[in-house]
Formats: sequence, structure tokens, C-alpha cells
Amino acid sequence: MLESFLAYGDAGIVILRFAVGFIFLYHGIKKWTMPPVKGMMKNMMSMLKFLEPVVGLLLIVGLYSQLMALIIIILMIGAIVLKISMMKIPFASMKATGWEFDLILLAAAIVLLVSGAGPGLF
Repeated sequence: MLESFLAYGDAGIVILRFAVGFIFLYHGIKKWTMPPVKGMMKNMMSMLKFLEPVVGLLLIVGLYSQLMALIIIILMIGAIVLKISMMKIPFASMKATGWEFDLILLAAAIVLLVSGAGPGLF
């Protein structure tokens, strides 16, 4: 019944790629204004301040998209493990961002990795 939409698969992948890219670009840039953290988290935050916007920008323009998706998969698995084991944040929480957001980004990155990223801007 809805098979006609399958013809727009590339457009759907590009929209997904743009959305995930924009989320990473936004959250990475937002980390630039966060107060400094101490300890082990300091090195991680320094890396994320650089990595997230670069990954987001490259996804948006469609460069190295599968590699960027793999990086996101690694980051999201790390974020989920951190939230569950160390921060004790449930799947959904009203007090802090639960790990449901990380899970949907993980799933989107897996789709981009295994499906390809659709046509790029270049």
C-alpha cells in the first residue's frame, strides 16, 4: 500500500543524516560554553568539544558519513553505559536526560552505517 514511498529512500537517509548531523553540531558547539569539568571527565569533554561538531558538520555535507556514523555509535554506546552504570539515570527521566535520546541516536547511526548515507552535497 505504501510501496511508492520506497522510491524516496535516498531522501529519507539524507534527512536522517542532516538531523543527526545537526544534533551533533549543536551539542558540540554548546559544549564550548559549558563550565570546565575536573578529573577524567575533563579530557573526555575536551575531546567531545572538538569531535561532536566535526562529526556533525561532516555528516551534514555527506563526507565520510559511514565513518562518522561509526564514531557516533561508539560515542552513544559510551554515553548509554555512562548514564546507566555511573550516573544511574533511567531510560526516561524527568530530572535529567534519560538514555532514550542516546538510544535513538545510536539506532540512527546504525542505519547510516549499514545503509550508506545517501547522496552528499559534493
